[in-house]
Amino acid sequence: MPTEFAERAGLTRGMVPGILTQSADYVAEAGFRGLMDGHRTIVPGFTNKLVTLLIRLIPRRLVLWVVDRRQTRRRSAQRT
Repeated sequence: MPTEFAERAGLTRGMVPGILTQSADYVAEAGFRGLMDGHRTIVPGFTNKLVTLLIRLIPRRLVLWVVDRRQTRRRSAQRT
């Protein structure tokens, strides 16, 4: 079931790779299962887990640079 999350966050199609997105049902189920198992944090989907791991391993300056570039492009796209 699609949600309005991306739209409300100001994201347009193509800004978030499809491989990083999960259905609302899948995320809700994973979150519920995690809650029932006593987990504090749940990252649904293999690719999302890989991204969170890489963010820990990559130097912080590089992560911040990538995020800054991405946000700059996002803001530019919103102005047009």
